[in-house]
Amino acid sequence: MDEQELLTRLEQSPKPTSYAEFAELLQSLEPELAVKTELPEPAILAANKSSGPPGFPPNIHIKQTNFNNWCQAIELRKAWIAYPQTPDDVVAIANWAKEQNKKQNQEDKKFRLRASGHSHNWSPLVVTSDVSSYYVVLVDTSTLNRVYEFDRENLTATFDVGTTIEQATDLLQKEDNQGASNAPGYSWQNFTAPGAMSLGGVLAIGGHGTSIPYDNHPQPLAGCLSNLIVSFKAVVTDPNGTDPDSYVIKEFHRSDTDAAAFLVHLGRAFLTEVTMKVIPNYYLEVVNSYPKADDLFQDPSQPLSDNAIAKLLDRYGRVEVIWFPFTDEPWIKTWETIPEPTKTPVSGPYNYPWANNITLTESNLIKAGLFLAPAITPTFGRTQLSITKSNAVEGESGAMQGTARDLLLYVQDNTLRVTACGYAIQLRRDQVQEAAYQFYVKYQQLLQQYQQASKYPINGPVEIRWTTVDFTDDLGIQDVQPPALSACHSVQPHDQTLDTVFWVDALTLPSTKFSNEFFVELETWIKQQWGTAANNVGRPEWSKGWAYTSQGGWTNETIITSDIPAHYNQPQGTNTFTWATETLTKYDQHHIYTNKFLDQLLPG
Repeated sequence: MDEQELLTRLEQSPKPTSYAEFAELLQSLEPELAVKTELPEPAILAANKSSGPPGFPPNIHIKQTNFNNWCQAIELRKAWIAYPQTPDDVVAIANWAKEQNKKQNQEDKKFRLRASGHSHNWSPLVVTSDVSSYYVVLVDTSTLNRVYEFDRENLTATFDVGTTIEQATDLLQKEDNQGASNAPGYSWQNFTAPGAMSLGGVLAIGGHGTSIPYDNHPQPLAGCLSNLIVSFKAVVTDPNGTDPDSYVIKEFHRSDTDAAAFLVHLGRAFLTEVTMKVIPNYYLEVVNSYPKADDLFQDPSQPLSDNAIAKLLDRYGRVEVIWFPFTDEPWIKTWETIPEPTKTPVSGPYNYPWANNITLTESNLIKAGLFLAPAITPTFGRTQLSITKSNAVEGESGAMQGTARDLLLYVQDNTLRVTACGYAIQLRRDQVQEAAYQFYVKYQQLLQQYQQASKYPINGPVEIRWTTVDFTDDLGIQDVQPPALSACHSVQPHDQTLDTVFWVDALTLPSTKFSNEFFVELETWIKQQWGTAANNVGRPEWSKGWAYTSQGGWTNETIITSDIPAHYNQPQGTNTFTWATETLTKYDQHHIYTNKFLDQLLPG
């Protein structure tokens, strides 16, 4: 069937009410798609019993695995994966790697340790595909989830780094907060929408949610989760220790001079335990709406409508925009803090099952259909909106109430396996509407420009959220610095008005034709708007796609080796990026926590 015929028959078919129905419809119209959806081998293979690489600690289980990141875009076949049971096992693995590497002069034959959680990441911070897998040892952190301590006096909680966001928020919610709030237990001001991610992985990249001050609600500690760390333990070579040549467990407190380098370390360190600030839990009500895009992204030079982004943020503080391509009604979620539920609360998290229950087979069928017939992309965009509107009911009738955990955790692993180009832009609160308008105009222009050339590089939505920069006043600790490498580490720390971070991600299925070229143009424009010497406020979102060339993300050497350090080294003379890189290197004397890509980004 040719592209036009498939498009015609799709338009004539009944509208699917789920992604599974859309996948089935595509397969029924074009049976050959089934042949094009070969599933990759599982991320963890049951391998033949192996003694592991030479001299590996015999009491620690190790085997070989095929690593695939979540969107199936990065693959490393037959890498080693080790299963430590305790932090001391991580120390043993680190010292084993050190000793093996002393025997080897060739850099590409030295063992590198890569902490591996749930691999819900897009960028090559864990592994790259173009290395000898034999010398990569993934260190599975999932068994490092046994420590949990709660300090009610200081409002802190301590976790092993293998604890997931889902597990951590559940433990916090079950604490007795002795009437500190109507909602049970404790929580965080904002956190990631996916819950099945390790705390260590989230903190390593500065994971975040959506929350800024609104309507007399101050929203303290509403930057990235890494900013909540008050102390941590890491496996390091301690330059001031009794054996500076060996890896040991060292505890750092937030007030320690070097601590800020580890809070967002991008995989250049190995934390084992973190103690984090918490707040009393709270109830929320989430409401879905579908305003016109022109109203949402309105030009701020005109009087703003009630549905303009700035107005929604003023009313709710917690807002998420999901704008499907080739549609004019973005899906808006607003979360409002409420004293207590007025209707039956939801029974737990993940209350959008229709957006989550998409098998890898179904995702690959949709991907194959869009690759075979790119012209169906606008139809798919409208289908995504239609599926959303039929399931996420608008207004009061679709409102849900519940605890912070139950309403802020709403993404599971089994969604469409998209990739993303993501940036964080720091602004004054009164600049938010203008930034959103500028992005909207440019993005629309790019979509139309490519469509007119019969190119469809974008088949997923734009997702937009907001947090504050990483303020530290509410930590209650004297003279501390925000996470050095956090995208919301303020670019102008002495300017308290530069307080808001505008997070924007453009999504598409991996390897979609012309997507690299599209992202090059989008990223170039973002840098022209927010990455100039006079207005250097834009930074990549570490876990997403950035530094694009026609070869893909993370390939633009100028951005990686020059622009990003310049972003973080401002204001002139602070050298934040350089200092963080040198500090992480100081505590990894044998250079085992790295990979080929990180050697470009954070050399040491």
